[in-house]
Formats: sequence, C-alpha cells, structure tokens
Amino acid sequence: LTADARALRGRPIRFEGDQMHIPFGFRSSLKVPKAQIAGVYPYRTTDAKADEHLTFVTLVKPTHTVVFARPVTAFGVYGIKRQATSVSVTLDEPGAFDAALKQWWTPE
Repeated sequence: LTADARALRGRPIRFEGDQMHIPFGFRSSLKVPKAQIAGVYPYRTTDAKADEHLTFVTLVKPTHTVVFARPVTAFGVYGIKRQATSVSVTLDEPGAFDAALKQWWTPE
C-alpha cells in the first residue's frame, strides 16, 4: 500500500504530444488522444454511476472527471484491460492541472 501511494504521487497526469497520460499508481493507466477527450469538469457524485466509468482515486474524493468521446482502453496489472468512457481522478494541484489542460486542449 505504501509503495502504491508513493507511486500515485510520483506518476502525475501528463500531456505529451497529442496524448494525455493518466496513471493510477502501479495499478492502471490510460493514454488518451486529444481528439478522444469530450470534456473535463469538476467531479460530481453521479459520475461514478455511469457505465464504463473508472475512478482513479484512493481514500479521498475525486476532484475532476475526464469524459471520452468513445471508449478507451485502461491497462491494469497482470495484463488486465478494461474499456472506459470516463475516469475520475484526484489532483494534488487542480489549478496547475487546469492551466496545463487549457494550454494543451481546447473543447470543440
């Protein structure tokens, strides 16, 4: 558990080229092309009830939800794959994430 908690802090969401990398410690990760992102907004409790929704948080409430235009594949431990239409995440610095997102992606 301690190693996974440290991995969560050491593997932040990144914007590289045309992809958003969303890791979840050592457990799972998503690579989402910019064109696949339908929206990013503050987390709502109803988000977790959506079909094919993933929650990439531990012990705390999510801060943001990323919604995809069509399902993307999340890769987990032991080669497990799962389709997701959205993912909720917790951000240590939501303001910095919002600023970086605004520079990298413009909603259509």
